Amino acid sequence: MKALVYTGTQKSEIRDVDVPVAGDDQVLVDLAFCGICGSDMHAWHGHDERRVPPLVLGHEAVGIVQTGVLVGKRVAINPLMTCGDCEFCNSGDEHLCASRELIGMRVPGAFAEKLAIDVRNLTVIDDDLPFAEAALAEPLACSVHAVRLARQLAGDHRDAAIVVLGGGAIGLLAALVFEAYGYGNIQIAETNALRREMLEKIGIMRAYDPLCE
Repeated sequence: MKALVYTGTQKSEIRDVDVPVAGDDQVLVDLAFCGICGSDMHAWHGHDERRVPPLVLGHEAVGIVQTGVLVGKRVAINPLMTCGDCEFCNSGDEHLCASRELIGMRVPGAFAEKLAIDVRNLTVIDDDLPFAEAALAEPLACSVHAVRLARQLAGDHRDAAIVVLGGGAIGLLAALVFEAYGYGNIQIAETNALRREMLEKIGIMRAYDPLCE
C-alpha cells in the first residue's frame, strides 16, 4: 500500500509499505480521510524528538472497516492505543495506561491507505456524515475534554465570560463546545490576524488581539 512517510526534518515521501496485519481484537480499516494535526507539523519541522523518522504520521482518521465484526461500517478512529485490561483502562482513564501508544507517534499512523486498530478504538459514524467532517472527531474530543475540565474546576456558570486562548482548530472547537453548552459571552484571544478574520466571519463569538487589547 502507499503511505506518506516522514523521513527527516521537513522531508517526506510517498512509499510502498506493507499492509498492516490485524492482530487479535483488531480490524483492518481502509482509510478515507486523515486530518493534519499541529503535532504532525511539529514533527515534520523536527521539533518532536519522540517521532523518529522514518515514520508514518497522522492520527485524525476515518475510514471503512474491511475485516472483523464491523466490516463495511464507516468509523472514526480513537488514536490512543491501550492495553484495555489495567485498572486505568477499566476505570475509564485509558490516558493513564502505562502501555499507551498513539498512532503516528512511535507506531505507524494514518497517513496511509490502511490501518490495523483495536475494535474498541472505533466509533461508527452515520452514512450521511462526510468523512472530511468526521475526521474532526479527534480534535473535537480534545476540546470537549478541555471544556469538561474547565467546568469541573470553575463550576457551571452559564453567565460567565469565556475566554479561549488561541483560535486554531482546538480553540475554535472549544469555543463551539462552550456555545453548545449554552454559554453566550465567548471570546477568543488570537494574535494571528487571518485567524481573527475567519473567526469573526463565523459570527458567534468575538476574536481579539491580546497584544493590543
